[in-house]
Amino acid sequence: MMRYFLIISSSILLVTSVIYLSMTHNEVEAQAVKPGGGVAVLELFTSEGCSSCPAADKLLGEMAEIYRGKEMPVYPLAFHVDYWNYLGWHDDYSSPAFTQRQREYGDAFRLSSIYTPQLVVNGKEEFVGSSRSKIVDAITRALSEGSTVKLTLEAIRKDRDIDILARLDPLPTGAVVVFAVAERELKREIRRGENAGLTLSHQNVVRVFETSTAASVVRRTLKLPQDLKPANSSIVAFVQDKGTLRILGATARDLIIP
Repeated sequence: MMRYFLIISSSILLVTSVIYLSMTHNEVEAQAVKPGGGVAVLELFTSEGCSSCPAADKLLGEMAEIYRGKEMPVYPLAFHVDYWNYLGWHDDYSSPAFTQRQREYGDAFRLSSIYTPQLVVNGKEEFVGSSRSKIVDAITRALSEGSTVKLTLEAIRKDRDIDILARLDPLPTGAVVVFAVAERELKREIRRGENAGLTLSHQNVVRVFETSTAASVVRRTLKLPQDLKPANSSIVAFVQDKGTLRILGATARDLIIP
């Protein structure tokens, strides 16, 4: 079930209306607009310990498959939070850093609590991550808006190291560049908790997450987990305003296989 957790606070586009009823992959794809210079970064906050999350995980995977196949700038990311770990099942993909990121969004959206499954699109809007119609509408809006920063990315894999070179044009003030390595085609048998007895499939799970201060040229070396399969993984990079948390530009590429 969906649960809410208290936060400790730190500090006219016209769109054609569509009724979404039992939509197939092709029908969802048909509703996707051609990009108008915009990008869509989808951040799903989820957990293996939450019984409402598998539906959102599946939907995120469908979105990833559709837009990846169309080579459109839509970048789904699954951030597994750690606050469900004390309720019967430990999610090995979870991180306190991902929970903190969700809390920061909670502050930005002035929410009284954080919850799973929550989807954040381009740092601008949030909603329950299992709502297909809201996701498609949000992607449509995001792709119709122009990005304010052009971000290019070079990445070379050397065993378990990824050497990254990112270029920003123009250079925004008060921004960071976020690098996330996301892995597809993961499966886990859940033995305890609300999803006990299920085998869960995961797509675009964030395995590495690092942030750098924005510069015209950003160089970074990322360390890959030993169990990560590079052939099933991609690097997503995006520029984010530190104050508003709005995403200003994004790109991605698959890991290079020697």
